Amino acid sequence: MAKIELDFIRRPGGVSWIGAPLLLAGLGLVVMATMRLAELDAQQERITGQMWKLQAPAETSPSSDAPEALAAADKLARQFRRPWGALFVRLEKIEVKGVRLSQILPQTGSNPGVQLGGEAENNTALYDYLRRLRQEGGLRDVHLIQQNTEENAKGIKFLAQARWSEGQIATEPTP
Repeated sequence: MAKIELDFIRRPGGVSWIGAPLLLAGLGLVVMATMRLAELDAQQERITGQMWKLQAPAETSPSSDAPEALAAADKLARQFRRPWGALFVRLEKIEVKGVRLSQILPQTGSNPGVQLGGEAENNTALYDYLRRLRQEGGLRDVHLIQQNTEENAKGIKFLAQARWSEGQIATEPTP
């Protein structure tokens, strides 16, 4: 059997001249592929936008009920322009022992106002709270619309309705 000599030691002077051009060519191909991918993505987005425009329903001309819809939207917008901050400050100032206010609900429609819900320990505290709402709350037409006493509960759950008293709330600045 013949002897095989394996020599893995690199000898000086054997510089590979092909490595640098191959590296540059590879980098160029990666840059070109990335640019092409970006172009394809942009083209796909343009096509998707055009398809969306074609699938969107055609604009309709205003119908005869448009003025009514605009009036309803305007009424709702007026409700949001109410002086809620001033009302909250006034309601927080009204303290009656044994009464806890837990909800304030805006009411729209033919009778705009607010509904106030909460709990009272007894009827006397509840009626005193309603009286003070009329006097100091900046509200008018304060009425108790629901009152529930449950057997296991310690107090009375109530729901009152009131209307805005525009001049009293709007003229006072909020702190």
